[in-house]
Amino acid sequence: MEILLVAAILIILASMATIAFRGIGKETTATLTRTEIESFEHASEMFAMRHMRLPNSLDELFTSVNGSQPFMKEGDRLDPWGVEYKFSVDTERDMVIIQSAGPDGQFNTADDVTNDPRQQKQTAKS
Repeated sequence: MEILLVAAILIILASMATIAFRGIGKETTATLTRTEIESFEHASEMFAMRHMRLPNSLDELFTSVNGSQPFMKEGDRLDPWGVEYKFSVDTERDMVIIQSAGPDGQFNTADDVTNDPRQQKQTAKS
């Protein structure tokens, strides 16, 4: 009887640990995505310093110009969920907007990860 009680307690503890680690994994992936987006921002700033303009597309960050190294490595095009980052230029605010579709793989949903302050506010309200 005591062995069954101990086994039941171990199963409950293992279940709780699994649930806790899943939550940590999701937050870690979102943090990684935000870090990758910051890398795109930094690469765009470096591009702008070299070319006196913001890049028009992701392709420009991955392309070698006049023998120089590209600003980003080819493998960096995909977010942690395997979807290519969406890239646009906001000329009003003179910045690039980078967006990940998030865990659901669909753009313009509540779980998107982006550097766009306007969209971050909308997501926070949801």
